[in-house]
This record gives sequence, structure tokens and C-alpha cells, in this order.
Amino acid sequence: MNFWPHTPKMKRVLTSSESLLSIRLFSKNAPHVILIFAGPYPTSGLQFLKDKGASMDEIHTLLKPSPGVQNVAAAMENLLLAAANMGYGGCWMTGPNYASEEICEVIGFEKEGYYLACMTPMGVPESFDVNQPPRKAVDDVTTFI
Repeated sequence: MNFWPHTPKMKRVLTSSESLLSIRLFSKNAPHVILIFAGPYPTSGLQFLKDKGASMDEIHTLLKPSPGVQNVAAAMENLLLAAANMGYGGCWMTGPNYASEEICEVIGFEKEGYYLACMTPMGVPESFDVNQPPRKAVDDVTTFI
């Protein structure tokens, strides 16, 4: 069985119930799934740029780092680190977002302007043995100016 509607081998698009079933099968051993929703995030400086007649290029430059998404990313990372510290495991996922409308419908989430940003199955891992590639040297991944 293919689990994702975007898998190239699939002959058809999954129905809503099949989509939700595929998410459940993917995280079948996790007793919980934590959903993180994001909403409107007013970027400081945006109104200032608009008031001074900034060009669209200047405005896009301000919005390019997506501060709202950065906040979601920080929240998810902190959640996963705290969970791991307490002996739980999770996996930052955005793949199942293709079924966000169905997921919202099933859980009854109806908050105007908010969207499913990411999720994580959460449970006690069968093993904490993780294959990690060797760490790169700090100089290989960092530039100090």
C-alpha cells in the first residue's frame, strides 16, 4: 500500500478517509499526534515600509525570512527536544499537510485565518539507537562576519 497521494507509483488520488488512514498507518505505533497550527503574524516594520512608500522588492525582502514560519519552527524544535529529554520520540512532519482540510474536519478545527503548519507523532520509541552521520566541522557550516 502506498501511503502518500503524491507517490509517483499511485494510480489514483486517495479519498479523504484513505488519506487519514494513511497518516494513521504511517504513525501506527505513536499513540498521539500533535498538530501545530499557525495564524496571521504581523511582521514588525511592514506598515512602516508601506507608509514610506517602499517598493514591492523592499517589502518582499522584509517578508522573505517568513518570521511566522520561523516561530512555528522554533516551537516544534523546542517541543521535540523537550519530548526527547523526557524519553519520548517524535518526527517533524509536513508531508501529511496535503490532507489538512480533512484533518481539520475530523478534529473539528475551525479557526478563521489559521492553517495546519506541521505535526508530529509522539510516543515512546522502540529504540533510541539512531544512525547519525558524522558532524561537520563548525567552520564548514558557519560563516562569521
